[in-house]
Amino acid sequence: MKNNSILTAAVILGVLMCILTGIILFNMPSMPKIPKCPDCKCPEPVVINNTETIVQEVEVEPDFKQKVVEALLSEVSKDKDFRECDEERFKTEEISVKRVYSGFTLEENSDGDLSISDVQIKLNYDNGECYRTFVCGLDIENELVCED
Repeated sequence: MKNNSILTAAVILGVLMCILTGIILFNMPSMPKIPKCPDCKCPEPVVINNTETIVQEVEVEPDFKQKVVEALLSEVSKDKDFRECDEERFKTEEISVKRVYSGFTLEENSDGDLSISDVQIKLNYDNGECYRTFVCGLDIENELVCED
């Protein structure tokens, strides 16, 4: 019977140790739970806007030079200053276009506004007796602006 009582005591001792271990583990403080992202107070992601370069095509009329020449010839008939050359006054019929220089360009200023450079026009007075060269362009209202 000695063997049975030792075995019974060992089983009772094992059961008591398991119960005691369970009580100790049950009474231990639990680990804090880590909240998932919707519950956490993390800062919201910030959207970074990348700058984009936009190229704007501006259509230049192919007959721009012709418009300036026509405007100048129209102004010659109205304004006496255009009909003078070397202090001599000529009739409108005696004035013709000798040459229209090529090379007007599209320019952009610091504000991003686009404009067309002026056109250089050489007028012939009385079949070549006198010549005057004007640098002309059209302003925003399509009015002629010339410099001698």
